Formats: sequence, structure tokens, C-alpha cells
Amino acid sequence: LAWSDVSYGLLTHSKPEKVESVKVDSFTRDSISLSWTQPATRGSTNCPSVEHRKNRNLLRPQDGCTTVGRGSPPTGYRVWMSTAGGPYVQIASPATVRACATVGCRSTYTATGLDPGVEYKFKLTALNAVGESFLSDQAAAALRLPGPPSNELPPYSLEATSNSITLRWT
Repeated sequence: LAWSDVSYGLLTHSKPEKVESVKVDSFTRDSISLSWTQPATRGSTNCPSVEHRKNRNLLRPQDGCTTVGRGSPPTGYRVWMSTAGGPYVQIASPATVRACATVGCRSTYTATGLDPGVEYKFKLTALNAVGESFLSDQAAAALRLPGPPSNELPPYSLEATSNSITLRWT
């Protein structure tokens, strides 16, 4: 049995990279929709040395190799939320948002049942079997209470009786 001078790649698994592109897509009076792009990273290692292959430690085959990729693909995401400058807490339901099937695709989450007039901030972590990424940068939105209509004139009376009044406004 002879060793070849051909390089080989050893696939290693690592936690996913940090999610970089979290954004608020839309919001309503009581919900905020987020989206992000799955990190485009893979975890692989290049081990070109014949000497390394002959003498490698089978318990740590990556020793002496060069990393050519970064994090392994995520299998899901955790959504973290903060209100009123408080700490970020993990959203309980769903505990994990599933990752989409292809690298570079957009994943989404909609937080519902939110209170109007409150600013909400969100961060994400990516997950896989190895671990959890660092927290993403934040995406934020403030759910504004509806204010008075703009460009409205005060109402005026069209007709009044002893038990009713008819008002009109524009």
C-alpha cells in the first residue's frame, strides 16, 4: 500500500457563521416580519501533505491541515427579541425556525401579538448539530399607534334635534 501525492480534503463540521443580513421586511399594528439570508459557508479542510497523511493522529485528523471554509450550514435559527432597551430573550414559539434548503436563500419569521407603541429589536443565531453562531446584528422596528388623521377639518353640525345631531367632516 503506497500513499499518493494527491491532495485530499477532510470535511469537518463546525458551528455556523453569524447571520449578517437580518432586516425588517414589514410591520403592522401588532406584528413584525423579518428576513435574512442563510450564511454561504461550508466547513472543509485541505490537507495536502503526504507526511501528514502518513503520520496523522486518527483522533484529530484536522491537525496540520489548512482551513479553506468556515462554518457548516445551519439547520435552523433562534430568534431573540428585546423591548424597551431590555435584555434579548429567545422567542419561545417556535423555539427554532427551520433553515431553508439552499445556501443563499431567504428565511423569514413573523413575530405576532406585539403591543403597539413599543420598539422591538431582533437578533438571530444560526444553529446546527455542532453548535450555535454568534448573535447577528440587530433589526428594529417601532410599532406606532395610529395618530389623528391628517388634513382633516373639524366636524360641523348639519342638523340637530332634541335627541340627535348629524355631524359632517372632511
